[in-house]
Formats: sequence, structure tokens, C-alpha cells
Amino acid sequence: MDRPQWYSDVEPSRPGGFPPFSTWSLTARFIAILALIQIAQLIAPRTVLDWFALQSADRTQPLFWFHYLSYALVHADDPWHLIWNALAFWFFGREIEAHLGRRSYVVLGVLGALGGSLTFHLVEVLRGSGVSVLVGASGILTAILVLYAMLWPHRTVMLFFIPVRAWVLVSLFIGIDVYNGARQLLQGGGGSVAHFAHVGGAVVGFVYARYGDRISDGLERMTSRMKERRLAERSQAAADERQELDRILDKISREGMPSLTKSERRFLESTSKHLRDRR
Repeated sequence: MDRPQWYSDVEPSRPGGFPPFSTWSLTARFIAILALIQIAQLIAPRTVLDWFALQSADRTQPLFWFHYLSYALVHADDPWHLIWNALAFWFFGREIEAHLGRRSYVVLGVLGALGGSLTFHLVEVLRGSGVSVLVGASGILTAILVLYAMLWPHRTVMLFFIPVRAWVLVSLFIGIDVYNGARQLLQGGGGSVAHFAHVGGAVVGFVYARYGDRISDGLERMTSRMKERRLAERSQAAADERQELDRILDKISREGMPSLTKSERRFLESTSKHLRDRR
């Protein structure tokens, strides 16, 4: 029997029954998390928005800069906002995840969210006034759609039971966003912000289609260098600690314990405790 579509390529940890969460694809996990947050929003809408949504004032408050990513986890009160996004993730996101692999898929998602949120603030600056709130994973989704259309432009997809080419479908969606965003921007409407946030995600998808391998390789090298630096710092710290311990032990052998200063005693006690804890 075929494996359910929400499975990843990781074997389940227990036989039978509903597949454990750890075996789901990243797309399925993301949809499940979005649904849980939507349920929480029904219970405490103001709290959830305060925790996740990206607001106009956040760009001047570093404490809330995590909202540049977290806004993608919360959606509008209207459940159809989440339902349409979840369906699109299910039909398009799984194929992109399978094509890219987990790590590159996460990179695309993070960049798509940032593309949407940074465009959100850019349009706010151009607008010059007003207060806006950005929610929804549409920036990530638009990046996925654009990449899908560039990878498989002539693949047939269904638009309300009408077969169309992938590039036609995605071009239509992006064109509608650009038109509505520009129109509302000229009229001073706040909805232009959300439309151009989608366009920001689309730009990310286009750039990733062109330079995705370079982006992933660059991030991989940066991560490796950071790991190497941390290992070198730990190794140097351990060498310095050993050198200081040898010096204190030599001092004890020459002059006895009473010769130690308070700081040397504290160092000796902490080092001894650290060595005991490692056993």
C-alpha cells in the first residue's frame, strides 16, 4: 500500500496507527502548526496577534524583530485565508519540498517570509502614513508558486476545474497582486501593503530559481564556518583552562593550599565540579 502523502522519507517509530508527527513532511507539519495557531486565535485573538503579527511600529523595536518571520504563522480571522493557503501549500509545497530537499526548502520558506515582511515595510515608507498589520504565509507561498512555475512552466494545473499551464496561473496571480496593490497604493488604501508583500515573496521565488544553488551553498559554507569557529573557541577555552589549572597545581605543590588567592580557589572549585559532572 502506498505511503500517505503527509509522510516524509523517515521511517515511523511505531508500527500501524496514525503516522507520528516526526514522520510527516515539512509541508504537512507546517499546515498542522498553522491550524493549531488558528484555533488558538479563536480563543485569544488579541494575544495571538500581539505575539505573531508584524505591525508598523515593529521596525523601530528590535525586541519584536522576530515578527518579520512569525507573522507567517498567523492568519486573518476569516478561516478561508488559511484554508486557501493550506490547499496551495499541499498541492505545490510538497513537490517543491521533494525537489529541493528539507534544508533548501526551509531556506526558501525563511527567505519568502522575509521578502514579504521587508516589502511590507518598504511600501509603508512609500505610503508615508497609516498603521498596518501583516499576517499570513502568502509571502512563503508566493515564493513557492513562482519557483514551481519556473521549474515546471508547462505543467498543467487546475484553476477552478479549468486546466491551465503553471506559468499562466502564477503570472495571473502575481499580475492581480501588482494591479490591486498599485491601485490601492495610489488611492491610499492599506490593502496595498498585503498585496505587495505577496510580490516580495514572488521576487524571492524568482531569485531562488535563478541562484538557489549559490544561495544554499553560501549558507552551507557560512554555517560550516560558524561551527568551525565555535569549535575553535571551545578548544582554545579548554586549553586556557588547562593551562591555568596546571599553574595553580604547580603553585600548590610549591607553596601549599594557603597560598591560593580567592579567585584561584574559586577557579579550582569550579573546575573540579566541572570534571566531576562530566564523569
